[in-house]
Amino acid sequence: QPCRRAPLINRAYYVRSIVIDKVYQTFLQHFSNQLCQILCLGAGYDTAFYRLHTAGLLMKCRYFEVDFDKVLAHKQALINSSELLSGCISEAAKSETCIYKLVACDLKSPEKLTGLLESAGVDWSLPTLLVSECVLTYLTPAQLILRILLVK
Repeated sequence: QPCRRAPLINRAYYVRSIVIDKVYQTFLQHFSNQLCQILCLGAGYDTAFYRLHTAGLLMKCRYFEVDFDKVLAHKQALINSSELLSGCISEAAKSETCIYKLVACDLKSPEKLTGLLESAGVDWSLPTLLVSECVLTYLTPAQLILRILLVK
């Protein structure tokens, strides 16, 4: 049976999603005339890529999602089982500038993460939006991957 939450928490989820979408849109509009990238840490089952792609906002954007291998394997299986989602990925793949990649990595391994991101095509010279909605709360200060990413 689903867990019933207080109405206030539902409003908070809604507001957070609206604010995050506004951040995406502002970033993409600001860099609409040049190649840019979005790096989503702890992406889980986030669907922002599909919403932004459908809205035509990812024409010149590389989009990378990072999470645990098991989470991304399940997400990939869900994408593959959905004609709508897999069609969106196929359409993006036709573009030379719109890239969508899933990067499996434990964020507690920042040195490994940097190499995996670079292998996936992250270009540190591009304008980059780093999105981390909740994952940083699970990391200790010593584990924070931001120390490595911010140096880039």
